[in-house]
This record gives sequence, C-alpha cells and structure tokens, in this order.
Amino acid sequence: MPHRKKRLIFVPRVGDCLESRVNLSASATNGLAAAIGALDDSSPPSTAVTPVERLDPYAVQRHAANVAIADAGKTDVVFFGDSITDFFETGLGSPVWQREIAPLNAADFGVSGDQTQNLLWRLQNGELDGHPKVAVIRAWNGITVTTSRRCT
Repeated sequence: MPHRKKRLIFVPRVGDCLESRVNLSASATNGLAAAIGALDDSSPPSTAVTPVERLDPYAVQRHAANVAIADAGKTDVVFFGDSITDFFETGLGSPVWQREIAPLNAADFGVSGDQTQNLLWRLQNGELDGHPKVAVIRAWNGITVTTSRRCT
C-alpha cells in the first residue's frame, strides 16, 4: 500500500472552535500544545507527534480493513482510538453501538494498543480518505474538550 505523505499541524488557542461545535478548554489547549512539542524548534519534538506505523499483524490487518472502509466513502461518522474504541462495536458496547451508533452510518476505526503516534500515522495514511462528516477521537492522556460555549 503506498504511503500518503501529509503533515498535520494544528496550533490551538483557548476558546478555539472546531467544526463550530467544539470549544477547546484551557487544559485541552495546553495538552495539545505540549504534544506538539511546545512549538519550539530548538527542542526535540515529542515522540507522540511523530507518526509511527505499527507493523504487528493485528495493527496491519485493522489498518487495511479501515482503509478499505474509508475508500468506499460510505461512512458519515468514524471513531478513532485504542482498545476502548476498538472493542466498542464488538465488545461490551455492542448493543449500544448497534442500536444508537451504527444507524448513523458509523465505522469503528479503533486499534487496540495504538498510541498517539500510531493514530497520527493512520490518519495520514488513508483512514480519513473517505471524508466522513464527523471524526471522533477518543483521546489519550486526559485531553479534554468542553462544549459549554456555542461557537459563532
């Protein structure tokens, strides 16, 4: 599978709105800025912001399956994350997924064992190519967002 070279850079500020629906809190802004390596060119970047491909069989299989679903372009909502997301569709959350989420034309792109750098690699290598209307990321390390303020 050919690698797609893209660079994701987002520098959040307190109060920034994403998709006119998400308002970044101070803790989310600080967490994301720290993950980007404080944007100081003199210091080495955080390893979390350097995309890394996983080569273990499970990750390779899940990525290939996710890209095939993305390439079909038939999903409106895509969920990204690690094992908690991965097993939402097929594990204990399955009844809720089938009843509430699947009807939204949703896909579960969680990969058990993924870390931030692995998710970044997946996003840059085909898993967003289907252009979903909404991408939900179950974040690591307590990154939070608040929707208490309406974006205009």
